[in-house]
Amino acid sequence: MNSNSERLHTAISSLIRTFKIVQVEDDTGKPLSPAEAEALFFIAQAEGVIARDVADWLGVVPTTVTGILDRLEQAGLVARTRSDHDRRVMKLDLTDQGRAWHDAVRRRQLDNCMAMLEGLDPVEQAHFVALMEKVANETPPR
Repeated sequence: MNSNSERLHTAISSLIRTFKIVQVEDDTGKPLSPAEAEALFFIAQAEGVIARDVADWLGVVPTTVTGILDRLEQAGLVARTRSDHDRRVMKLDLTDQGRAWHDAVRRRQLDNCMAMLEGLDPVEQAHFVALMEKVANETPPR
């Protein structure tokens, strides 16, 4: 195995453990799956989306996203409402509880990012962020 890939794996694993990135919880302390958390973040950025949009974003089939959305709705984080334009379409929005959850997790994530950058000078920070953006934009889904 390539020593750089091993070093990268070790570094990423360390960051995940340090910042507990793997698991986020709802207000009751129940863990959300990564797909549920990603769906919630997507809906927060584009309120009024429909299930098909979430499925496309997550790269899953609509039946899978239905279960994800059911769990988020049962947890009180997402609300489904009928579209004014097409009564067959259900729009997705965060509830107040969902918005509060999103904002709290987002603040924690940004605090984690700031902590990652603290050990770097401004030039190193800019290079690191640029490289991370490049990797994120050029790595195909697997």
